Amino acid sequence: MKPWSVVLPGTLICLLAASLLVASPARAREADDDIPGVPIPASPVQGYLDANADRVDVYSLSMRKGDRLRLVMNGQSSMDNPQICVYGPGSMGVQTTDPVAGLYCFDFPGVLRYTATTGGTHYVAVAIWFDDWDDYGNYTLAWTNKSPTITRLTTKSKTITAGRSTEVAGVLKYAFGDAGIADKTARLEASRTGSKWTKVKSKKTSATGTFSFTVRPAVSRYYRVRFTGTTSFLASKSARIRITVR
Repeated sequence: MKPWSVVLPGTLICLLAASLLVASPARAREADDDIPGVPIPASPVQGYLDANADRVDVYSLSMRKGDRLRLVMNGQSSMDNPQICVYGPGSMGVQTTDPVAGLYCFDFPGVLRYTATTGGTHYVAVAIWFDDWDDYGNYTLAWTNKSPTITRLTTKSKTITAGRSTEVAGVLKYAFGDAGIADKTARLEASRTGSKWTKVKSKKTSATGTFSFTVRPAVSRYYRVRFTGTTSFLASKSARIRITVR
């Protein structure tokens, strides 16, 4: 089932819905009732919403510029079109701030994707906005947030004598900004033609994201470094370089 997603400027639907939120029966205010909410738990998040009592859960998470957030919501059939909204840094409240992205879940699962345009604390609201007193149920919110990466590879010796070795070196870094990414596996690959690649060796990146390899090719070869990605980082690979053996 394909959900209907709403992204700016369509997030107006989240604003209109929020404006219809009416006061629920008196109860103790919980930390997740509004921004800043609570730190988002490990995926999948388990929650419960009730139009009579607890209409919105708000979760906070840190995002860098360019980070790609993916939210997948499932819920009970007793939940009537719940919403997911994402709010950017500096947001003051779910009813007073424009969301940067939103999804109205007509069907489950509901899938919302958002790429951060600026870094900072973002907020995810899961809500039953409208005044439907029979609207309630458990939900699960699976989520990932991955940073795009850049992998670079260079060498000082593009031509070497047969039997000699040389060094290839590079860096794994965030795609936006100059910060290196530490303790990740950089995989060196080689190819005779530049099309079919085989692994040569691998190494962990340094505290600043750098790495280096010593190679001793018997014949001319292309080299590149691949980062296969993790639960927090997107994969990337360097441009290829050619080392000619004479």
